[in-house]
Amino acid sequence: MESSGEITTVDDYATDSSDFALNWLIVSNGPLFQYTYVLSGYNTPGIGLFIISLSPGCSADPDCITLANGTIAYGIYPGQGNSTPNFPAGATIDGVKLSFGNEDTTTYSFTSDRGPVFGDFYLKGGNGPAAYNAGLANPSNNPLDYIARPDGASSLTSAVPEPGGWLLLPSGALLLVLGRRKLVD
Repeated sequence: MESSGEITTVDDYATDSSDFALNWLIVSNGPLFQYTYVLSGYNTPGIGLFIISLSPGCSADPDCITLANGTIAYGIYPGQGNSTPNFPAGATIDGVKLSFGNEDTTTYSFTSDRGPVFGDFYLKGGNGPAAYNAGLANPSNNPLDYIARPDGASSLTSAVPEPGGWLLLPSGALLLVLGRRKLVD
């Protein structure tokens, strides 16, 4: 929640009178996982891009992210230019950018052969409004400061803990539902 410091909103998203919500659902289907992120409760502008961190090796594997409902671009963000306004100073995300021609898109989904762990996100709408998880700007050991995202190890192999291995979800929890997650103003 933004009010408890878990998510930061900037410009119009910070002054928006609605409850900005980021929810996710991750469903295991054999060796694959269906990731769905739903954004709601904001007025304007619509979301133009959504960046999610990935573990090392995921962006080099074409099976890591498939069947996305937007254009996929792997990279290190914020990158050059003005495509990521209000990105927290000194922070970076090595991951995937999901871009959408229609800023009215509120549901983002893709399939991955990687199970979930916690990581970072950044999203923007228009030329300035943005939102990102608190752990992106101020890394912490609090899992509530992050979102669930694909790990670097294929679900068919055992995952090697990354730095900050406390973020790994127990494998039994993967079979349960990683449902509704964050609410922000």
